[in-house]
Amino acid sequence: MERPQIVALGCWLVLACSGDDTDGATADTETAMTTSGGSSAADDGGGTTAGRDDGDGDSSTTGSADSEGDADTGESSGDSTGQPPPSGICPAGPFADTPLPDGDVSATVVEGTSSDLYAGGLVEGPVWIGGELRLSHFAGGPTPASTILRLVPGQGLETSLANSGSNGLAVDIDGSLLAATHDDGALTRYDPDTGARSVVAAQYNGARFNSPNDIAVRGDGTIYFTDPTWQAPSPSPQPVTGVYRVETDGTVTLVDGTINMPNGISLSPDGATLYVSSIDGVVRYTVEPDGSVPGVSQGFGPGVAGLDGMAMDCAGNLYVTVHGEGQVRVLDPTGTELGRITVAGSLTNAAFGGDDGQTLYLTAGDPTGSNSVYTVQMPIPGYPF
Repeated sequence: MERPQIVALGCWLVLACSGDDTDGATADTETAMTTSGGSSAADDGGGTTAGRDDGDGDSSTTGSADSEGDADTGESSGDSTGQPPPSGICPAGPFADTPLPDGDVSATVVEGTSSDLYAGGLVEGPVWIGGELRLSHFAGGPTPASTILRLVPGQGLETSLANSGSNGLAVDIDGSLLAATHDDGALTRYDPDTGARSVVAAQYNGARFNSPNDIAVRGDGTIYFTDPTWQAPSPSPQPVTGVYRVETDGTVTLVDGTINMPNGISLSPDGATLYVSSIDGVVRYTVEPDGSVPGVSQGFGPGVAGLDGMAMDCAGNLYVTVHGEGQVRVLDPTGTELGRITVAGSLTNAAFGGDDGQTLYLTAGDPTGSNSVYTVQMPIPGYPF
């Protein structure tokens, strides 16, 4: 079958199909997957999605921890060269030598970006999709109410999808909206136009996830997400705060269950390195051509604590938000700090957008009665989530 890929054209994200790709057989797994009517858009209708809601809330996924060395299941998605598939989002380059040619900068507030939906809540998970910015706004406490908002230029924020239960947002390879949802402890897919909701991954080892937080999507359709306990019910459903991988057939594996409250997650432009931020700093993993992550993490960057979400530009520079200090630390692919972007306290996340992908959007502050979206124009385009 033809595998859908995202390609970069004038409208920033456009779907295309290229190259015949024959599905391989999936190895037997230890736990049976539960699926229901309908197939995953990501696999062009030819496969199934584990953990899809069957109508009575009882679903499960399979997989074993990559970090424990267990065999992975599901077909390999690497190309014939054995190299990680390209993301297809970034132009070919070359890119500017540095994202901060004038040194440290301050972000500009976007007027009209307050919201009174939830007192004391946060805005999170910005994503550029369909030519506009969307973000989550949720209340405090366990499994809080959440709404997806859209930024309307010149008009401010308005409700895009009520009762979304969402935190981090991303764009799937089929153009649909992915959401890390804490209301049901799942990885969720939304139709960006109709709001129709389906489950991508609902369980691991027979239990819902804690509080899915942030998402990264590889060019071959593999999804990675973090699962801390910030918005989880008590007691926590999972025994660890984990980083997970979801294959295109829905198989779930635990990449790492040793990180203290993993939060932001990003992939390098070539899909060969996975970055995860937490309250303790940033770590990175080597990603194999098939999307598996068999090795242990390595420390990355200057060791700054209290981190939140991250963004990646097309040159491989990582933009790490520091929640309390309200700054973005910009790190090159070696982990060297290139400079800082000052935003505001309670800084949560970042994403690139705009017609050319060179506007860095940042979410920060208490949206109740104050603006909570900021921007910086960057010389290098980046990823929309």
